[in-house]
Amino acid sequence: MKIAFAFIVKDGEEYLETNLHAIKQFQQDVYAVENNSTDNTKNILNNAGLKKVLTLNLDERHSTELCQGTNNCSKRVRRLAYLRQQALTSVMTSKVVYDYVCMLDMDFAMFNSEGLLSMFKYMQQHPDV
Repeated sequence: MKIAFAFIVKDGEEYLETNLHAIKQFQQDVYAVENNSTDNTKNILNNAGLKKVLTLNLDERHSTELCQGTNNCSKRVRRLAYLRQQALTSVMTSKVVYDYVCMLDMDFAMFNSEGLLSMFKYMQQHPDV
C-alpha cells in the first residue's frame, strides 16, 4: 500500500520529533502544514525529510485563541479545516498516486503502531470501506 500521512502543526516542538519518528517507521510519504510557529517546529520539520512541508503565516494566534470563553467555535473549526485542506491539496497535487491518505493529529501522547497497521490491513482486505 502507498499511504500519504498528512498533518497540521503550530508550535509542536514538544511532541513533534517523537511522533514523526513513530510515523516514519511505516516508510511512507509525510506531508505537513505549519502555521507560523514561534518555537523550533520549523527546524524540526525542515530536518525531518518529509515529502512536503508547507509553511503558512495566517496570524500568530493558536487556533484555541480564536474562541472566547470556549475551546471550540466556528472560527477555530474553519481555521483547522482550511489548514487540513491545504495538507490534502498538497497530497492530491503531488505526482504520486496513493491508496490512502491518513490525516493525523500529531499532538498525541502515545502511538499504537499495531492498531494503525491493523486498520490499514483491514481496509486493504475490505476495499468497500
